[in-house]
Amino acid sequence: MIKKILEKRRRKFVSMLTKSIIAFLCLCLIPFLFIGFAIYNSYVSSVKDSYLENLYQRTVYVGKNCSDIFEEMNENSKYIYKYNITEYHYFYELIEDKTISESQRQSQITDVLRLILYKNRYINHVMFITKDGKQYSCMRPPEIMLNKNTLQAFHEEHYKPEDRGYQIIATHLTNYYYYSKLYDFSISRNIMNTRTIQTAQDDVIGTIYLDVSNQYLKDIIEETNFGDNHEVMIIDKRKQNFVYCTEDYDIGLKAGSVEEWIPYMVPENTYLKTSDSYLVYSTVPDTDWIIIDKIAISDVESSFHSMRNTTFLILGLGILVLGAIYLYYSKTTNQPIRKLQNAMKQIQKGDLDVRIPIYSNDEIGTVAEGVNEMVKSLQHHIQRVYVAELNQKTMELDALKSQIQPHYLYNTLDVIRMTALTNDDMVTAQMLENLSSQLKYLIGAKEDKVPLRAEIENIKNYFNLIRIRFENRFELEVVLPKEVEEAIIPRLILQPAVENAVNHGLRPKAGRGRVEISAEKSGNLLEITVMDDGVGFTQERVDELYALLESSEPGKRTGSTWESIGLKNVYDRIKMIYGEDYGITISSYEGIGTIIKYTMPVIIGEN
Repeated sequence: MIKKILEKRRRKFVSMLTKSIIAFLCLCLIPFLFIGFAIYNSYVSSVKDSYLENLYQRTVYVGKNCSDIFEEMNENSKYIYKYNITEYHYFYELIEDKTISESQRQSQITDVLRLILYKNRYINHVMFITKDGKQYSCMRPPEIMLNKNTLQAFHEEHYKPEDRGYQIIATHLTNYYYYSKLYDFSISRNIMNTRTIQTAQDDVIGTIYLDVSNQYLKDIIEETNFGDNHEVMIIDKRKQNFVYCTEDYDIGLKAGSVEEWIPYMVPENTYLKTSDSYLVYSTVPDTDWIIIDKIAISDVESSFHSMRNTTFLILGLGILVLGAIYLYYSKTTNQPIRKLQNAMKQIQKGDLDVRIPIYSNDEIGTVAEGVNEMVKSLQHHIQRVYVAELNQKTMELDALKSQIQPHYLYNTLDVIRMTALTNDDMVTAQMLENLSSQLKYLIGAKEDKVPLRAEIENIKNYFNLIRIRFENRFELEVVLPKEVEEAIIPRLILQPAVENAVNHGLRPKAGRGRVEISAEKSGNLLEITVMDDGVGFTQERVDELYALLESSEPGKRTGSTWESIGLKNVYDRIKMIYGEDYGITISSYEGIGTIIKYTMPVIIGEN
């Protein structure tokens, strides 16, 4: 008897409207009023935090502008790579040219530095020092004589041969110019020899320095408008020296009254309170610089009184807004809930064709969509959807492999067609023989996976056609250790990379070119590299290729056709066969070449 009474109580119907009113009172109105009075009683602390947060955001703004300056100067320092100097295509050619006099070299290098100097009105000096100590410089008029010994000492102090990015040198007096009274911070960059990929990574031909006026920092701080009674400074946290302060003669000296507080300025906080002031701070991204706004405690507290009336106004408006939201919520949720209730009853009766027509972007809509998907999935499982999905996956893999074959065949036949039009001799017969070998490899074998040596042999046949077509301009070099010759790989995965190297790397390049294929075993990984010394392409293009590889599209759409399907299909095949940990990586350097690297598990024979 007691059990029946408890069950009846548990089943007693309570409408959603009643529950929503109770929820509104308990969760919204009462807590809001309680919080409102708590805010009123403790608004001083709240407003203080808001005020200090506002000051913190201003320091962050200054830091972002400083970071933008560094990035702009970084780009200016890289201009030396882009500028074509009269008859020289690259800067390293001017440095290495032994046929011109030093005065001629001095004149041409100074012209390059002057172009960088006038890219920004705040750049005071631009200097270039070769690795053997030769100095070249230019500055804004009136020009002052350079003190070479002092400049060399400055260079030796800051030179870091291992750096490949830019280096920020804190504000200093530019006393390597005689009688200079300018305070500048400097951006330095090691300039690499871009003759080859290897030298571009390892061979430093010199260092460029850009001296940027400290006025740049002053203008940013004045533009931010911290207000009166604010003392804004920038300090090198590592050296604890002034990078910027109101008085130039303090730049480079210890941070004075704030020095003892610098170790406590951690990223987790935004300000410190001392006995007489607040120190609001933030760091300049990717540097040791810290921006500090020092303001007296009395100045902070004077801003609290203006917020008293605002607090009461916000409370009143908040209650009105909450009431309006509640009324709208009650009206818009009752009907969808009833639809959901009726549909659930039909599903309980076994009607799996029912669908809930609710499209709202809230929890009810999510529940309705989930119920619809659940019913749909249940129907699919009943129809043995698992078997259908397995067959579909097999068909997708076969489709990916079949797309490569006509793509490759069309490219090869196009090469033979152009050669036949231009050569009425036995060359065409030789090319047909090579094509025959490739077709046997492409169509004759039923296996999807082949030894690496067989894949390489097919590439050699293809490259014989390329070598004849382009009159021996292009060469193929293969480095294949014996330990990986029998490694099993998917068939026809190297062909798209080699085709791209020829068509997009070597053909646009004047003169001879080379494609190199190498393979090595690294632990349980097989790494195959296809590298060319062609024209290369930009980082933006590399990013586009990666986006294409990760997309669900079969290639790049141009009109009614698809392009770039070769690498895309190879990438999908590797992922589908071996998993997400394997695939293709692409790197390229404009004017130097492109590298495509395959990573797969090492599989020898049946192991």
